[in-house]
Amino acid sequence: MNSPSYNTAIRLRAAAFALMLALAAVVCFKLYNSYTKVRHFAEAKRSYENRNWIQAEIYFNKTASNRWLSYKEETTSLILAELKPVTEIKEMMQDIRNRAEEADKKNDIQSLLAVYGEYGEKKAQATAGGENNAALFAEMSALDNVEAELSGAMQRAAEQAAKELQAGMKKRVFQDEAAVVWLQLPPAYIGSEQKRNEEIRAKLEPYDQARIEALNAGKGLAELMAEGARLNKLYQQYGFRPDWLYPIIEQTVQNRLAALLEKNDWTAFAQNAKLYEQSKEWPVAGSPTAKYIQDSYNKQLAAAEQLSAQQRFAEAIALYEKLAAYRDTRAAIRAVELAWSTAQPEHLLQKAMPGTAFTNVIAGKSQFGAVAYAAGIAGSKLVLAKLMADMTVDKKETDLGPGVRITELRTIESLGVQGMPTLLVQAASTARKSRYIAYDAVQTGLRKLFDFEADGYQQEGQGVLVVDNDNGKGAGQKSYYEYRNGEYAFSKIKPDYVDIALASLKNYKNVKVRFQCTIIAVDDNVAVVMHDGQYILLGGMKLKTGSAVITGTWSEYEEIKKGATSIPAMKVNVVAAQQ
Repeated sequence: MNSPSYNTAIRLRAAAFALMLALAAVVCFKLYNSYTKVRHFAEAKRSYENRNWIQAEIYFNKTASNRWLSYKEETTSLILAELKPVTEIKEMMQDIRNRAEEADKKNDIQSLLAVYGEYGEKKAQATAGGENNAALFAEMSALDNVEAELSGAMQRAAEQAAKELQAGMKKRVFQDEAAVVWLQLPPAYIGSEQKRNEEIRAKLEPYDQARIEALNAGKGLAELMAEGARLNKLYQQYGFRPDWLYPIIEQTVQNRLAALLEKNDWTAFAQNAKLYEQSKEWPVAGSPTAKYIQDSYNKQLAAAEQLSAQQRFAEAIALYEKLAAYRDTRAAIRAVELAWSTAQPEHLLQKAMPGTAFTNVIAGKSQFGAVAYAAGIAGSKLVLAKLMADMTVDKKETDLGPGVRITELRTIESLGVQGMPTLLVQAASTARKSRYIAYDAVQTGLRKLFDFEADGYQQEGQGVLVVDNDNGKGAGQKSYYEYRNGEYAFSKIKPDYVDIALASLKNYKNVKVRFQCTIIAVDDNVAVVMHDGQYILLGGMKLKTGSAVITGTWSEYEEIKKGATSIPAMKVNVVAAQQ
């Protein structure tokens, strides 16, 4: 068994040996690094003398970082200071590469584009700095494989975006992110501006076509137009003009409108057309779709006009009412209603009293304060239907009473006061040739103007009628009816002669007249009157000289002798005289 002192000695010897080995290793490591520093300095100096600045910078930095031997420190520091631009380019290249790798890993297209853009700017600056700077930049880039790394990252981003575009079209799920990647790819990466535009179009046109088709299938026209405007702004935000977008939207809208026309859904067509035309963010004026809409509208207008011309008035109005969703067609509807009421008066009466049978129907325009009117007999009622300017129908009616057998219904222009027209009902009479009942239209309804049986009547003046042989006070004679207090009533018997001045007697041959004269001589039953050189013979009753009022008829001339001369005298057959 070993003693404690022996064991201690063994441990001390082992420790001393280990220390010796460590010291030997340190000495060897220092010798190696010292040799390496001398060798690196020699390589750096040789590269510097050969104007190989990149290799010189690398080896001088290695020399400076080697602290095992103090060797040529001042020279190294001076040359490194001179080579500082090379160091900065190298550090910049390493930073760009590192950031490009990080952006590539994270699929961060914005950071990648920023790095790519920064690299391009640095490269342009180096090129502008002269041939040596450009060559140095290119060599340093190649040394770190920076351009290859950037191009590879850009390619992977573009490929990933292309895959997302395809997947979106397949799943019918559309987003902007993948499209924006392609919009941001720099022309320098693809090759040229033209090639970039061609690539973008190849990727995004089918994507937008599918996007718009999906939107059209599930959304309204307003959303479709808004999406087109939004996409257009999105592209322009990245300095790109999507010349395929406008035709896609236009054709989609036209197809949508055409489908509505095929279904004869003009109301929906008109609503969509108005939405299109009112779009403030889309170039509507002069567009193919605007022309298509106007052409379609004009065709519908022509169809409505043709229906009206064929007297298919209800169909014409129905079509105009549909067209009203696009343009104001009230004037056209008024014209059809007017034509309908004129061509088929029963239509207006039916609007006033649906399902009622009418006889003795008459119609006209621009009377009774209406654009059109119709009147007729429904049982014992007289009905007046008026089509007003606002296309409403105003109805007036009155009961004619029992037993009235209508022979004719007509309008009379001047019977009413203030020039208003009048409805005249002519009916059968057992006592006279006809019964005459007249009404004018007032606010409260139809007001009776007169109702009499007679052999006829005529209007002598405003508010004055001459009635022939009525069955009342004027029986057997002609009598005056005058308008008072809203109706015509018997006024007086009409004389059967005409009051004239004696000077105008020549104008009333064979007409019963009454005139004032002076009788100058009487011979039996013949009285003589002289007026303005003309002899007038009054016969038929006994008269005397002097003033007289004579009623009679001049029918012929009679020769009288005055000495040897024969003179023509007017012979009047007197039936009444006042002296």
